[in-house]
Amino acid sequence: MNITKALEVAAEYRAEGKKWLALADDIEAAAKKAENGFGARATQSGKRSKHNVRARKRGESKGYLAVGMDVLREVGHPMHVTDMLPKISGKMGKDVARPNVEGALVRGVKQGKIKRTRPSTYALM
Repeated sequence: MNITKALEVAAEYRAEGKKWLALADDIEAAAKKAENGFGARATQSGKRSKHNVRARKRGESKGYLAVGMDVLREVGHPMHVTDMLPKISGKMGKDVARPNVEGALVRGVKQGKIKRTRPSTYALM
């Protein structure tokens, strides 16, 4: 193999490497974007990862239930979940999905922290 051919092969591999790096960057960006709207992810075992639990203990973020209870406390009367969504989104600084919020509120009902007055309508105990 002559030197010219070796340099050409090296250039091809360098270009191919740049393509793979760009692809890796795109995948990382997509993963971060997908995670943003859905809060703390649970691991496959159903338990929260240590990172997310530690963040909550430090007070860096609140869950949907805690923020929903804050909204109910501020308003002072029962609210439908669709009316709560914009207020919760504003407090959390990101768009929130109704199923995530409603799931957290249902968990709060089961824990005895809040009550359901009508379908999809919640109030503090």
